[in-house]
Amino acid sequence: MNYKNTEDYLSRMEKDLTLLSEDEFPELSDYYDRLKSDLKKALAGINDTNFWSVFPKILGIDSKLNLLKSSIEDIQLFNFSEEEVIQTIETDYKYFNREICGYDLRTQPHESIIFSVD
Repeated sequence: MNYKNTEDYLSRMEKDLTLLSEDEFPELSDYYDRLKSDLKKALAGINDTNFWSVFPKILGIDSKLNLLKSSIEDIQLFNFSEEEVIQTIETDYKYFNREICGYDLRTQPHESIIFSVD
C-alpha cells in the first residue's frame, strides 16, 4: 500500500473496521479512537532529533491496528469479549512484525528496526 498521509492510512484502516460499531463494541471503538489519536500525536511530534525513538512507537501502533482489524472476525467466530481482544492485542503487538516476516517466537530475528516495537 502506498499511503499519501496519515488520514489516507487511517481511512483505509477504517474501511476494514466497519464492523466495529460504537453501539455493538464500545470498548473496541474507544480503543481504536485512542490508537488513532496516539498515531496522530506520534507523527505530529516526529522530527530529525527524535525519529529513532518515535518510529518504534509508530510501528507498535500500526501493529495494534492490524491486530485489531484481524480480531473483528475472531470476536464474531469465537465470541471473544472486547476485554479479551484488547488484552491480547496489548500482549501480542510486539511480535506482530516478527510473525508476519515468518519468524516464530523462539527464533531471534535479524537486527532490524521493524522488530524493535514500543
